[in-house]
Amino acid sequence: MTVIWVAAGGAIGASLRYLVGRGVVRLGAEGFWSTALVNVLGAFALGFVLMAFAPEDEQQRRWFLFMTTGVLGGFTTFSTWVAESATLWTDGRAWVAVANLAIPLVAGLVGVVAGLTLGART
Repeated sequence: MTVIWVAAGGAIGASLRYLVGRGVVRLGAEGFWSTALVNVLGAFALGFVLMAFAPEDEQQRRWFLFMTTGVLGGFTTFSTWVAESATLWTDGRAWVAVANLAIPLVAGLVGVVAGLTLGART
């Protein structure tokens, strides 16, 4: 039964990821900004969920896995982030590739710490 919860969460997370990507492009930004955005938002959300919703029983454990492994696992896009950075690099856009790697990394760390801090207060 747990795998169904994780799969359902993954479908929701992947759909949200797609919608964020479309929204960022519609705003006129390059597609790699959507990857950075979802990774930062995902880092924050994961930090918050890890701290605020630690499971105490089997039902809470399923909900926890639905959110962490499912929704947030489907939402964040680490592999896409690295692949986009490599493509930017090989296209001769080294500084954009470095920025694409550095900005989400630093902001993601800040997001996790912020999520952990906020989650600890609930």
